[in-house]
Amino acid sequence: MMTSLFTTALLILTAQVALLNAQELKRITMGYPSLAFTQSHIWVAKEQGLFRKYGLEVDPVFLRGG
Repeated sequence: MMTSLFTTALLILTAQVALLNAQELKRITMGYPSLAFTQSHIWVAKEQGLFRKYGLEVDPVFLRGG
């Protein structure tokens, strides 16, 4: 009896933790003004998965000036 109760509680707790980790990413568009090295931090963060780590899905967009 006690073992089945413990197993049930463990399954419920595991399911709740899985739901917390499966939250939808917030999608944003981030503009950058130049192709210079000073703007590389955006691409490094995207390639390393830092935006996803913090719940963001970032779409970098080059903003041409004139």
